[in-house]
Amino acid sequence: RHGSRRSPIWVGGGVTFGPTKERNWKQKLNKKVRRKALYMMLSDKVQTDHLIVVEDMKLEAIKTKALNEILTALPSANRPALILTAERDDKLLKSAQNLQKVTVEQAQNINAALLAKYEYVIASKSALDKIIATFSK
Repeated sequence: RHGSRRSPIWVGGGVTFGPTKERNWKQKLNKKVRRKALYMMLSDKVQTDHLIVVEDMKLEAIKTKALNEILTALPSANRPALILTAERDDKLLKSAQNLQKVTVEQAQNINAALLAKYEYVIASKSALDKIIATFSK
């Protein structure tokens, strides 16, 4: 017999080899290309004075107000900023949660897309050392 009405041989039936949801749209980038993109983004931040290096980004307590006062004193006031730390700092992470345009990230986890998302990058000296140690291999 002829089977289902949704058979592709019938008018209004299904598509024989239609698109599937399992398609993987990821494209592989070589490690050298990803590293080169990261270097280019960092050098662009340096050339446009959007990389701010601070001595240390330690907070006494978990206070958003204290972090906001620090950020308004910097040239990146009220602009999208990425704060880079050498190690995980829970006080800084929790203080930045309520600030809409601020994200805290560890230095070894950065990539070119993350740097492109934020206008300013605020990094401690130890975070810069961590970036050099991680990505200069």
